[in-house]
Amino acid sequence: MVPFAPPLSSGRRSAMSFWPVAFIVHLIIAVGIVWLCSLKLSAFVYWLAVQVGSPFAMSRGLFQSKYLWLFQFLVGVVTGWNSSQFFRHRAVLWVWVPPSVFLVFKMFSWRTSTGSVLQATSWSAVWSHFFGSGCVFASSLRELTNLGRPVCFDQLFITGSFYCAVAYAVGALVQRRGVLPELRMQLKGARNQTKHMEPQELDTGVHH
Repeated sequence: MVPFAPPLSSGRRSAMSFWPVAFIVHLIIAVGIVWLCSLKLSAFVYWLAVQVGSPFAMSRGLFQSKYLWLFQFLVGVVTGWNSSQFFRHRAVLWVWVPPSVFLVFKMFSWRTSTGSVLQATSWSAVWSHFFGSGCVFASSLRELTNLGRPVCFDQLFITGSFYCAVAYAVGALVQRRGVLPELRMQLKGARNQTKHMEPQELDTGVHH
């Protein structure tokens, strides 16, 4: 006999019905807006570095292939932290799941599609393709002809979406847990304690 379950309250029922909408909104922000803003920000940083005379011995495409993940984590954490303040819903903590599942699926499918009939591609090659130097993308047709190695966009779209979603969820988690305000209060308390200790140490020195 199935035990009787109490009916859900109206507030909890509305929150559960709003869950798919909140999840889709946060997912679009994470893998769409964050991805695009990080791409634009990395391109601007490269342009700015070239203007001030930084000796970059690489093209913009290679620069983004190597360092785009840094911008994706930075923009993702900041955006997730701010979005969680305005769209407070637990769905934000799960936006990393679809990009992660899709990344794992692509890693397995790429391993079997690039290997031979008898033996699949090694996992080190798969890791290099999706996370290392085995996959670079070009920012222009001219750069595409000058790279001298295969060009792919798996890291730009698939791995990049994974980075953005994970960083977005981390930023939202930090905001929901109140880590930054608590850390700020601890630093302020330690600073005040140091200020109170300094006069006492001075007085002790004078007496000696």
